[in-house]
Amino acid sequence: MSEINFGELLTSYLPEEQKLGDKIEGKLIRKDDEYGYLDIQNKLEGRIRISEIENYNVDDKFFVQVVKKDETFLIVSKVALERREELEKIQKGDFVTGKIVEKVKGAYKVKIGLVDALLPFKQSGLTQSYVPNNDEMKFEVVEKRGKNIILSRLSIIDKEEKEFFEKVNLGDVLSGTVSTILDYGIIVDLKQVKGLLHVSELSWSKDKKLKDFKVGDAINVKVIELDKDNKKIKLSLKQLSENPWLARKSKYKLGQNFDAPIKTILDFGVVVELGEDEGFIHISDLSYKRISNLSKEFKIGDIICCEIIELNDEKERISLSAKEVFNKFWNDIDNFYFVNDITDVTVTKVKDFGLFANTEEGFEVFIPKSEFSWERNFKANFKVGDVIKVKITKIEKEEKNIVGSIKKLGVSPFEVASSKFDLNTEYEVKITDIIDAGLLVELTSDFKGLIPKKEFDNEEELKVNDTVKAIVFEKNENKNSILLSIKKVAELEERKEFEELMKEYGVNS
Repeated sequence: MSEINFGELLTSYLPEEQKLGDKIEGKLIRKDDEYGYLDIQNKLEGRIRISEIENYNVDDKFFVQVVKKDETFLIVSKVALERREELEKIQKGDFVTGKIVEKVKGAYKVKIGLVDALLPFKQSGLTQSYVPNNDEMKFEVVEKRGKNIILSRLSIIDKEEKEFFEKVNLGDVLSGTVSTILDYGIIVDLKQVKGLLHVSELSWSKDKKLKDFKVGDAINVKVIELDKDNKKIKLSLKQLSENPWLARKSKYKLGQNFDAPIKTILDFGVVVELGEDEGFIHISDLSYKRISNLSKEFKIGDIICCEIIELNDEKERISLSAKEVFNKFWNDIDNFYFVNDITDVTVTKVKDFGLFANTEEGFEVFIPKSEFSWERNFKANFKVGDVIKVKITKIEKEEKNIVGSIKKLGVSPFEVASSKFDLNTEYEVKITDIIDAGLLVELTSDFKGLIPKKEFDNEEELKVNDTVKAIVFEKNENKNSILLSIKKVAELEERKEFEELMKEYGVNS
């Protein structure tokens, strides 16, 4: 019998020396505030951070990995073992789920469970403005070198886009988040693809602005344009609801008339109130007369008689015209006014040569300065807004002109004088003026007759305030004149004497 080596026999019953990286099983024997301590069948105890074993109790067993050795303990880690085992499972070509945690030089750092991986910018399919925020995504493992794992999203994006465009249709309502806010609209992240929400599609109301949105906002959008070949999609927020314009439009019809107050005066037209809605009258449709300055012609609150001439779907605008109403009025002017009618008008413009005024219906009437008064030196004091009475003296349908007169509201001094002084009748009149044309004589308090030079003896010494006998021999309404003659008094007397002689001595034929 050979001699037994008790040293070797003892060694055979001792556990094998654990090396760095080994996977070993340990039993938890005690815990303090920082560490747990394990029986690992070694002359040294195992020590593990307390944060790794919060859910374990004394006497629990679990596997760990040897990560370090010092004189007192064998340092072990449960997390390191799990990370290694996860890493071993990941192979090139695998599809994995992870979270993008931060941006590093040329790539994003991705956490796949406990394993770190890199996602190069060019392989990410993300914009340069993207900020990592622990977003969970799917990745393809395109390269594995030891502990280094390189990921890509390009094939996944391509597949998701293809699947998305196979299913999506015009009119679909999709959920997304605001990805980017541009000057002209919003890029919406629909998960598989991104779509454009143009600023014009934000809202039917003009009150909704880009500034009302922020990146990350969740929104529902409607697909309004779809280019599957080029993988482009346009979206709308406002078309999730019916266009309010359609409801407004349904309340109106072409040719409908309104007495609409002016709400806003622009350089090129006016906005008028139509109850709860608004309408627009272009400057060219405000009058049958040319208007150069709207602010001078109109003021806020002025009532305009107008009719609808267009319901514009593209501009969502109700267009009206006052000119159309005027034109119809002019075609039917005989139902409104005749020459010699007397009506009230409102002064709109005062010029050196006359004034312009509007009738209640909106017809413009021109009153020449010569028609203000019978007085030659009449000083006018009319101003815009004055309401005056006029007599219509002329209506020109083709030119759409109405002429009126103020002075002809009454009887002219000529007519009064003419009614009092008959032709071929002798009257005693007073000289008021001596002029180059002859003598002016008083017929009434505001009308003078003329005795031409040839109708009196120049040798007579006549002076102002002298009373003379004269005969009316001409009344001219167009010239507004009454002519008299002193000479014809003698002729008339001679004729009377001759007629009397003929009556007394005449011979019957």
